Amino acid sequence: MNKQTDILVIGGGAIGVCCAHYLTQSGRQVSVIEKGDIGCGAYLGNAGLVIPGQSIPLAAPGVITKGLKWMLDPESPFYIKPRFELNFLKWLWKFSRHCTAGHIRRAVSLIRDLQSASMELFKELAAIEEIDLGLRQKGIVDA
Repeated sequence: MNKQTDILVIGGGAIGVCCAHYLTQSGRQVSVIEKGDIGCGAYLGNAGLVIPGQSIPLAAPGVITKGLKWMLDPESPFYIKPRFELNFLKWLWKFSRHCTAGHIRRAVSLIRDLQSASMELFKELAAIEEIDLGLRQKGIVDA
């Protein structure tokens, strides 16, 4: 990091790079620290899907039962090492209180709008020649 840096961004994944880009655009001097190559850490393994048509929140009816099974399976997409920690139990209780149809009705339009705005920003970033997001726009069929 040089003496001219105003802001230090730790992590060169999608979020870190986008933060650094927009901070630089606003006139800040930014340095990004990444253990390996930019965009090749945990970000590389994430699907990175932004699909405005799929806007149902994670907290939905039936998720708790499925989630509890997944939490105990180290090979599942939602494994959390079992522990009796008060903060974790409070979080789980609050999450379960949002697994309702009413929560879905309130959240779907917000998530859809956030994904649509994100897609426009991704398109804007992808148009910059020096940035290779690997942005692909493909259709999807979900049955």
